[in-house]
Amino acid sequence: MVHSRCPSLINQAGTHTGECARSLVNGLFLSIYYMGGVLGTLIPPTIYTHCGWLACYGSMQLVLLASFMMIIFKCRKLD
Repeated sequence: MVHSRCPSLINQAGTHTGECARSLVNGLFLSIYYMGGVLGTLIPPTIYTHCGWLACYGSMQLVLLASFMMIIFKCRKLD
């Protein structure tokens, strides 16, 4: 869902700056998107290996909470 919605928001923000650099903005978005995927597959197993299941589960919950808070703050900003 994020992957389908964010490019349009990013293109809209890039257009508002006065310079229409959509290819640069989309390239940056895709780079960050795939870097998040790489980190998401490397960090949890590393935490699990070194700290155990509870720390791994807790770190995933913190990421979900941070994502939820960013969505809430973004929605409040749009109102």
